[in-house]
Amino acid sequence: MNNRVVRRGGSILKHCGEGQVADLVNLTRHLVRHGIVTPPASPAIDPHMIEFPYVEGVGGLEFVLANGMQGLRELLCSIARFHEAPPPIGVSVFDPFKMIRQRIPLSHDKRIIELAEILRFSLPVNRPRCLLHGDLHVGQFLIDKSEKIWIIDLEDTALGPREADLGNFAAHLATRVETRKSPCLVDNFSFWLDAVLSAYMLDTPKVDGPLAMEYARIALLRRTLKLNELGEPSLLNQMLKRSPADFAVFSPG
Repeated sequence: MNNRVVRRGGSILKHCGEGQVADLVNLTRHLVRHGIVTPPASPAIDPHMIEFPYVEGVGGLEFVLANGMQGLRELLCSIARFHEAPPPIGVSVFDPFKMIRQRIPLSHDKRIIELAEILRFSLPVNRPRCLLHGDLHVGQFLIDKSEKIWIIDLEDTALGPREADLGNFAAHLATRVETRKSPCLVDNFSFWLDAVLSAYMLDTPKVDGPLAMEYARIALLRRTLKLNELGEPSLLNQMLKRSPADFAVFSPG
C-alpha cells in the first residue's frame, strides 16, 4: 500500500487522475470479459477514486524469489495472454520516452539527453502493436491462495509492441536490489533480458529479440533516472559511463 492506495474492508480504494475512473472501469471489465485475471474496477463515492475488490496474496517479487525461473515463466505466461487480448476502443499508443522527458530536466546532465536521442533513433519506425500493460514489473502481479495470478495497476495500459513490456520487465529485475545478480549493471541487464525473453518464448514465439533489447535499454535509462531521483545514483552513473553498444547483449536461449 502507498499514499494513493487505501484498503477499506474487502475493497481497495485508489486515487486516479482526472478522467481515468471511467476508462479504468471500462478497461478492467473488458479484460475480464476476455478471460484476463484482473480485479474489476468500480467507481467509488469519491469521484477521484476507483474501487477494486481486495485480492489476498503474495506479490510477484516474492513469487519469483520463491519459485525461480518457473515462477518467472508463470508470470510471463499470464502477460502473454494479456498481450493476446483484443484492445478496447480508445487505448492510447505507448510512449516509451514519456517519463524520461519528465526526468531529464531534473538531471542537468547533457549525457542523458544524448543517450536518450541515441536510443530514440534506434527504434524502428514501423512497430507491431498489441495491448500492453505499459508499466510491467514484478510488482504488478498478485498470486492468491489458489495460485491464480492477477495482473494489477492498469493505469498505463497502451497499444504497442509486446517487446516494450518485456524490456521494462527485464530492466526492473536488473535494477532491483533483491534480483541483482552482480554489481555490474551490464551483467544484470544481460542476465535478465535473456531470462525474460527465454521464459516468455516458451509460450509464444512472437518476440523480436533485437526490438525487445532496444525497449529494454530505454526502460533501463528510465529506471536508473528514477533511482537517481530516489537517492541511488550508482546505476545511472554506470549506464552513463558505458557506450550504448555495451548493452547490445541480446542472446535468447
